[in-house]
Amino acid sequence: MDEYKLLAPVYDPLLHAVMHRLRKKVVDIASHLPHERVIDICCGTGNQLKYLKKAGFSNLTGVDLSSSMLEQASKGSHKVSCNEQDASRMSFPDNTFDLGIISFALHEKPLHVSRMIVSEAERIIHPRGSLVVVDYLFEKPIRWPARLTIHVVERFAGKHHYRHFREYLRHGGMNQLMDGSRLTGEYRFHGNATGIRVYSNDKFGQYA
Repeated sequence: MDEYKLLAPVYDPLLHAVMHRLRKKVVDIASHLPHERVIDICCGTGNQLKYLKKAGFSNLTGVDLSSSMLEQASKGSHKVSCNEQDASRMSFPDNTFDLGIISFALHEKPLHVSRMIVSEAERIIHPRGSLVVVDYLFEKPIRWPARLTIHVVERFAGKHHYRHFREYLRHGGMNQLMDGSRLTGEYRFHGNATGIRVYSNDKFGQYA
């Protein structure tokens, strides 16, 4: 069963106010990194890819398991073509892409699945490439209205989703998931509840 069947048509309009700034920031970061071949892992509605396409990026690929979310990717003036694939077992050969993006996907899955997705990202990204990860950080004290809103949104997404979200935070979130990754070069953006980080083998500079 596709758990996003009801949410998919309203996902982007509902979260536009929250996601717009983050989407634009990812485009800005990506423009400073090698990006001949880009993949958005767990791309959902393909919204981040649409931002990239609108900015002039080409050779874009997306993968997601939800057919309902992927149906939205094929709509709009900057529609993109995505593949229905399991991000923890992608079919692409090693070193296929220069840039990978994982946006708000790691916190909503069981930890072992999130680790498999990160491992797959490492495999398909070229050794001179980069991985941009966008997700919750909660590194600093968060004001209670923001914390409450996030917990309400995550709880609304379903009991399994919320359980995985809490487990993700309890085990150190993005920091713990990326610990030991071969993509060790790290650059940080934003902070507090949400962060954008770039992981790579080579340091390309600071693009905050």
